[in-house]
Amino acid sequence: MKNFMMSKKFNKTLCSDFNLYEKNGKYFSNYDESEWIPCFLYDFGWGRENGFYKVPLGDFYDLIKIVLDKNDEEDSYAASSIIVDKYSYEFKLFLLDIIQTNRQNVDYERLNVIFKLDVPINRTIKDGMDLKSIEKEYSDWELISRYFKKAI
Repeated sequence: MKNFMMSKKFNKTLCSDFNLYEKNGKYFSNYDESEWIPCFLYDFGWGRENGFYKVPLGDFYDLIKIVLDKNDEEDSYAASSIIVDKYSYEFKLFLLDIIQTNRQNVDYERLNVIFKLDVPINRTIKDGMDLKSIEKEYSDWELISRYFKKAI
């Protein structure tokens, strides 16, 4: 079951490009009348792709399951962008827990491919954070990056 629809190299911009129609400010599937919400999704290097996610979206753990499911690449990449946008702190805690417990049943390579975890990018900086908080967040992401470089 599709949870996301995403353009590829910005080839889709209108709701009709995604086989959706707009009614009263909401978007619905032409196929099954399911509701979809517009959003910007994964950045493959040229900017965030246009897209939609199906309502209801699900929580952090639902999205992680989608990322780890290798059967639908589009949903995996799209779910990862929602995780970084809406659940970045939960994601960091999830990864730190993996590191601390040294889990063997985790697909480290998959997580790294989708999230580029071997690159120490601070994914949890929020507007208004003080310098000490920013440094702490970056330190956590450096630890995650070092761990994933070794794990893959």
